[in-house]
Amino acid sequence: MLLVRVDHARTPAPHTARRPSAALSSSVGEKPAPALDVAVTVLGDDQADAAFRMAAAVRRAGLRTGVYLGSSGKLARQLKWAAAEGARFCLIHGDRERAAGEVIVRDMTSGEQTTHPVAQVAAFFTK
Repeated sequence: MLLVRVDHARTPAPHTARRPSAALSSSVGEKPAPALDVAVTVLGDDQADAAFRMAAAVRRAGLRTGVYLGSSGKLARQLKWAAAEGARFCLIHGDRERAAGEVIVRDMTSGEQTTHPVAQVAAFFTK
């Protein structure tokens, strides 16, 4: 019979282990970097493909990007999610924007919104 002894005093319990992101902050009292630079909304199932393509383009530009994966198609709920994720910007691409080939870039701090061609959304963040 093989017995293995586990020293529980040296192994932190999962609920007491530090989050990796907490260890990355450089000094006490300094705010950690936001989880996301850009949040991407998905305002309908037919919008998911475009949302993932925009997210990929923005990621290639070097920004931390997340796509809303919840079940709500409501913009207000998705903006609330973006704020909770600490996103600096949010990409809004609804039916009107899709028809025009554009995307709205919302500054989550000021609330200012600007419209840009979808093909140039990554360029907005690299200028």
